[in-house]
Amino acid sequence: MAPTATAGAASQGAAALAVLASCNLKELHLKRADGSRILDSLHATCRAARLIPAGTPDGSPRERYLAVFDAALNGGLGCWILDYVEVVCADRHLTSNDPLEAYLLDGGFVKAWAQARLQRAEQAATSALANDASFHAFQASHLQQQLAQMRVLVSVLRSLDRIRAVAAGGTAAALAAAAAVAAGAGQDRLSVKAELRQAVLLEQAFQVMDWCCRQGLAAPGAPPGRFASCPEWVRAVVARRARAAPRPLFLDGLLQSLTLSGAYPAASIPAMLYSLLLVVPHVDPATWTSKLALLSYYLMDSGVLDAGGAAAAAAVGGGGVPGAGAGNGGSGGGRLEAALGDLRRTFRLSPGDVGVWQCYYLLDCASPVTHGSEDPYLARACALLPSYVTASTPFAFIEALLALGRPDVALAVDRGQLGARAGPGPGPGTAVAAAGGADAPAGALAAASTTTTATSSGRCCSSLPQAMVLLEIRLRCGLMSEAFMMLRQHTADLAAAASVSAASGDGEVPGGREALQEHTRALLRHLAGWAAEADAAARAEAGAGAGDGGGGGGWLNRLTELPLNAAEEFVLVEWLTEQAEAGRPAGTFLPLFFLQRGRVSEAMAAWRRWSARQDALAAAGGAAATATPALLSGLVAAALDAAYDATLPTPLRNADVPLPPSAAAAAASASGAPVLPDLAPGQGAVSILAGLVNQASPDQPAALLPFHGTEPPPLITRVVQLPPTTFAPAAPAAPPAAAFGDEQPFSQPLFPGPAAPPPPPQQAPFAAMPLLLPSTAPFRTPPATPGFDASMWGFRPAQQQQQQQQQQQPAAGPLGNTLFGAGGGGGGAAAGGGGGGGGGLLFSVGAGAVAAEAAERPPAGAVSTAGAVSRTFKRSRPNPLP
Repeated sequence: MAPTATAGAASQGAAALAVLASCNLKELHLKRADGSRILDSLHATCRAARLIPAGTPDGSPRERYLAVFDAALNGGLGCWILDYVEVVCADRHLTSNDPLEAYLLDGGFVKAWAQARLQRAEQAATSALANDASFHAFQASHLQQQLAQMRVLVSVLRSLDRIRAVAAGGTAAALAAAAAVAAGAGQDRLSVKAELRQAVLLEQAFQVMDWCCRQGLAAPGAPPGRFASCPEWVRAVVARRARAAPRPLFLDGLLQSLTLSGAYPAASIPAMLYSLLLVVPHVDPATWTSKLALLSYYLMDSGVLDAGGAAAAAAVGGGGVPGAGAGNGGSGGGRLEAALGDLRRTFRLSPGDVGVWQCYYLLDCASPVTHGSEDPYLARACALLPSYVTASTPFAFIEALLALGRPDVALAVDRGQLGARAGPGPGPGTAVAAAGGADAPAGALAAASTTTTATSSGRCCSSLPQAMVLLEIRLRCGLMSEAFMMLRQHTADLAAAASVSAASGDGEVPGGREALQEHTRALLRHLAGWAAEADAAARAEAGAGAGDGGGGGGWLNRLTELPLNAAEEFVLVEWLTEQAEAGRPAGTFLPLFFLQRGRVSEAMAAWRRWSARQDALAAAGGAAATATPALLSGLVAAALDAAYDATLPTPLRNADVPLPPSAAAAAASASGAPVLPDLAPGQGAVSILAGLVNQASPDQPAALLPFHGTEPPPLITRVVQLPPTTFAPAAPAAPPAAAFGDEQPFSQPLFPGPAAPPPPPQQAPFAAMPLLLPSTAPFRTPPATPGFDASMWGFRPAQQQQQQQQQQQPAAGPLGNTLFGAGGGGGGAAAGGGGGGGGGLLFSVGAGAVAAEAAERPPAGAVSTAGAVSRTFKRSRPNPLP
């Protein structure tokens, strides 16, 4: 009997829903003769079919109509409500003077109904995330229904919001004006933006809860996780922060973006979902992505997807499970990878997003590289990260890899990011924001530095700390030349950004020149300091006294060979001068720097200052004088030689760049620091000496290097002068070729007499060349073709030709019997004549043709009877040209 009653109730509900779906939506607000509206009759039908639960308030028309909409949504007719919005609320011509009818028609009623539904859904979500038991019960009973109904609510509210935008004019200006009016006069009665935001928030929450249900999280038989208690987990996170200091954890960046500082780790998965999905009210795409990233981080960190759980964690001692966590190929790696793949497919994420989130956790748990071993978390991150590099990859990855001792992977990430920026997408001349990393420079230069112009190298202008990190990465990899190129690229990008700002009408960037000089000084001094430290480390490894004391062939020697401009040279000379005054070994490279550029007078002055400083330090007794490098002593001695000094041109002998003041003079000055010279690209001794070419001589040292710059010198002419191009008169034309005679065989030269040697091509490039015919035909002899008869009408029979060829043997004349046929009917190319029109031979040379005719009459003895019986000798005709 119970099944019959249930079937009857289901049939009544289906009949009531059919009545609801078949009614005219534009007539629901109309009154009948008895004063009731159609909505009242629909309410009675739904109550009779038990679609409206007993006890639902129905005292006012508004409550009854809300119950009808609830019955439609609970019965699966969400499309009926959406049709009501699109048909009734979107019709601006459907109006009424009755306040209740106007309330039903203008969308205010649907907004009130959506608010009530959202309030009940939020209460259900909050109750479900209270503890593990309620979360499991909610997953088993109401989760799918709430998710489906929330999707309908989002569609309805989006339709109402679109209708409101169209009514306001449909343009951004009209919407902004309407928002300003609403803000001044109070909340707009028909605006549903707040309701739409709340509906999207609850939809996201139910989606995440549904995904957790499919993964079996927070179920009664779920694994407990990696940590035995929440305090133990908190201690592990604190240990990570201490190990990564001073750089922040990626976890801290996620928490800061969601304003959840101090909320990690949560005691349980429902508590984590509540803080993540309901406490943070923002629903924009960036916040939604951060929520999913933090969720994946939590799952990897907690170990709830690992089969080993806390027992496996105890095997490695508290911090985490390298084998079971983070997809390291352990027992739980397969399940974790499958869960992250399902997360990516469910929420329509890219593989790169999920891969980057994995690297967040791996790099936070990684330890710096030590001799002989590498942390498994770091190894996994280094293998995973280069595959997911994009133009928006956070710069913090590069900083973390450098701090963890993997500059090679950091360099690969930086190069991949630069290649992604140079690929399809925003090209030169568009603004590209720098992702992550340290703060940009203060002032308007920070805004201008994020612009890539057509004159820049394609890399986004970064701040000075970012440029310092990129420089350090290349230096740690031993790429000093590439580090110097990166320095040049960074300063060029800053200069291009400043020029773009000036060209756009904003005027010159305040402090742009000072910032450019500051960046140049800081980066180049860091480069020089690293070179000095690298040489010192190499000498320490080689042992005391094993080297020559000057680092010959080391990093400082390579640094002095770099092609520096005026500003860079001033910074390097300033640094070398400071090293020389302090008595450090790097100061010995100051004379070498000038000698490599052929600036002998400056090298002599620097050598004297360095020697005097060494003597003063030795006399003071505090520091021992540095041993003079043998190579540098030889270079200075050779430079002081008068023979070498005489080879220098006069303008170069006195060329000089003023050295920076000493430390005492700098301290006595007002500013306390020397100022870079403001030289144009064509000014200064650097440009004058750019084209110096050293002349080879026995007195000149072999180690003296020319300047490597490409800037042309303004005061020196070209070393090699090209001779003027002249042409000799053309040779006289060759005499015409003599006609073939009886005494001239074909194998002889065409022109008798000694031939003049061919003139050189430079004197007569277009002189006519004689045509030399070969002694034998350089082609295969073509077959004979039937020719005209003696009477020049008709053809000779083939049988007659064969008989004549067998019976008669033509005599060999001076022209031979293999090339020309001189018989009747014309000589072909076959032996013995017989075939083809005339007795001529055609040679094809280039694009033209030269016809070599046979002699007018054959020589004596060359008798042919190939023609008719009564035929005599006559002039043979050549074959007609095609």
